[in-house]
Amino acid sequence: MAGSRFKQMELTPGDIIFVRGMDEHREARRWTRWLVSWLIAKLTSSPYTHAALYIGGGRIVECDVLMPVTIQWLNKYKHYDVIRVIGASQREREKAVSFCLSKIGAGYDYTAVLAIGLERLLRRPVRWPRGDPKRWFCSELVARAWGLAIEKEERVTPGDLKQILEELERGVG
Repeated sequence: MAGSRFKQMELTPGDIIFVRGMDEHREARRWTRWLVSWLIAKLTSSPYTHAALYIGGGRIVECDVLMPVTIQWLNKYKHYDVIRVIGASQREREKAVSFCLSKIGAGYDYTAVLAIGLERLLRRPVRWPRGDPKRWFCSELVARAWGLAIEKEERVTPGDLKQILEELERGVG
């Protein structure tokens, strides 16, 4: 499993993919995308600039600045880590996958991403409309699929999502 820090782990539907965008875009020589990833990494203090949900058969559900919620091949990424929600039942995994699949075609939530950027840049909450509930950004989609985006953490970044999952694993959450 190229790119995953869990090289022996076989992926299961519902696994969360965390992409290290700076590495991904630098290797592909996509300099504009690298710059965006660098900015995200700096503002969020995390190497993870993108999140997706594994749905099986080598495919993921994701949304990106350049596309709506869609199904893609996981092998488009080389630099990623995988987190499995510990203790999740088969039914919970299926529910997370179904949630993401039900959002296929939904647009990208630029408003929420701009709000996150401003909040992180200014280091304080910004009064900003919550955005269109029919639009999504990557980590928001995955967090909601797993029921991890509570009201105050609605605008969860990939780094925030990974931290929430690690805290749950340690029993902190």
